[in-house]
Amino acid sequence: PNSNDYIFRENENIPIYIFMSLIVALFLGLTVSAEEIFKDRKILKREAFLNLSRSSYLVSKIIILFVISAIQSITFILIGNSILGIKDMTFHYWMALFTTSAFANMMGLNISASFNSAITIYILIPLLMIPMMILSGAMFPFDKMNRQVGSVDKVPIIAEIMPTKWTYEALMVHQFKDNEFEKTFYQFEKDVSCADFKQIHYVPELMDRLDECKDELEEENKIEDTKNNLLLLKNEISKHNKLLIPVIFENVDKLDPASFDLDIVEKTEK
Repeated sequence: PNSNDYIFRENENIPIYIFMSLIVALFLGLTVSAEEIFKDRKILKREAFLNLSRSSYLVSKIIILFVISAIQSITFILIGNSILGIKDMTFHYWMALFTTSAFANMMGLNISASFNSAITIYILIPLLMIPMMILSGAMFPFDKMNRQVGSVDKVPIIAEIMPTKWTYEALMVHQFKDNEFEKTFYQFEKDVSCADFKQIHYVPELMDRLDECKDELEEENKIEDTKNNLLLLKNEISKHNKLLIPVIFENVDKLDPASFDLDIVEKTEK
């Protein structure tokens, strides 16, 4: 902020730019196509009397709309990316915006074919856009939404069907990990992050499951209620045996209710 020179890495508006780019693409795609079929209804009636192919009409509409959307998207990207200094990602940005616009084109054609009033069509556009904006993950974190819609550890199912969620996520991930600076270090940082996750969350969770099995074995002298925990332990340790060839757990086959005993518990804890 105090410098006269523009520094890309200090620009905090890149996520906002990505989000707004997708919203612009969505809006343009809808407005371009929303009235296409509605305004051609008289022409369609004449073509129906002449037994002309309706599918040819629709294909021509789709091709024209896709071409318009492609031109709009590349124009927006060339101007926006050049101003913000985003380099070597023109195609990826264009692909994200174009696919969003193409989706909006198809949705607009469906709206145009479903309603008999231009007013209704244009009222419907913001009503369709608002959920895609809210559930894209850019405006509101999913873990801070109403628990009937979102949760702390999972993406809401309704958000999974929003195209803006997928294109926003794709561009954010690509912008972070595939830029010229980060892609050199990304794999190392990923390995460190995975190791931290296993140390902080993964291994303690497996130990808790093992303790539950141990408690039941000591109290009941059998494994019944916690057999699912035992199966989980067996599956996860088997995966690691395949990854870490020099360091394997040789008693993985004994992690079943019939063979499980305190000796196996002790060996597993090690």
